[in-house]
Amino acid sequence: MPSRGKIVELVAKSDVNIDGLGIPAGLYKATERKADILQRRKNVPEKTYELHLNAQNLKAVRGFIGDARGASLDATRAVHEGDFLIAREL
Repeated sequence: MPSRGKIVELVAKSDVNIDGLGIPAGLYKATERKADILQRRKNVPEKTYELHLNAQNLKAVRGFIGDARGASLDATRAVHEGDFLIAREL
């Protein structure tokens, strides 16, 4: 089971596409989790990132339909590809 993780700030300098949603450039909060030993054997990335979007963020997201207060997206691939940069740990 992954650890609780720590909160980090991620910066997108340009639009990022995650699961068909267009995340605009900006500063976002995410949870960084480290994989345990069993997960590493299964080729799970050592660190995973869960992007947290609030209601204000969701209004700017292209492709999002609905009236939600928030959402969480798996941003691991986007972070590893360099679409998001880790600004700082909170």
